[in-house]
Amino acid sequence: MQWTEVTQLLPDDPNSMNTTSAASAELHSPEKSEDLAALFFNLSPIHRKTVKQYPHIIRTVRALMRLAKRFDTPQYSDVITHLELLNEPLYNIDLAIIKSFYLTAIEAIRKLNPQSQMTIVMHDSFRLGAWGGFAAEHQMSNIMFDTHHYQVFMVDQLKWSREQHIENICQATARVLRDARQNSGPLIVGEWCGATTDCALW
Repeated sequence: MQWTEVTQLLPDDPNSMNTTSAASAELHSPEKSEDLAALFFNLSPIHRKTVKQYPHIIRTVRALMRLAKRFDTPQYSDVITHLELLNEPLYNIDLAIIKSFYLTAIEAIRKLNPQSQMTIVMHDSFRLGAWGGFAAEHQMSNIMFDTHHYQVFMVDQLKWSREQHIENICQATARVLRDARQNSGPLIVGEWCGATTDCALW
């Protein structure tokens, strides 16, 4: 669980911001399993092919369901307001697999509490521009995307001048705001760092 600040554009003024503090829960490290077919329940047929092919998805969904059962309750309703499905799924995983996982997890969590007010958060897998229309296509509500921004994990970035780092941040900010308005919908920058050198082991 981690504390986050959620900043959103006010609907009547695109230049103003509304910031509130809240706590979010997220799954950081999913486990793998080779024999979890017994847990294959409560899922729509449209997602079953992918889930069968990658059975550890079932265990991951079950872990998320346990989190939802514990925290998506009146006791925590003013404390735990967001549940992020997975932190930073790798950028080289087939996006169709990630989308299927998200859809499966959301479906399972929402069935636990159809009246839930908890926001479900999906990380963009470092492919912010690839999610246009995803939420609308699947008629999702009360969801949010999460994107992370760093400048230290690529050799080319380490060679940038101070001015280039600043320019990159400005461009990234414009890109995030544009995508939130045009494509993905509600969006947070859940992780970022001002470091411009990578002087320690990741």
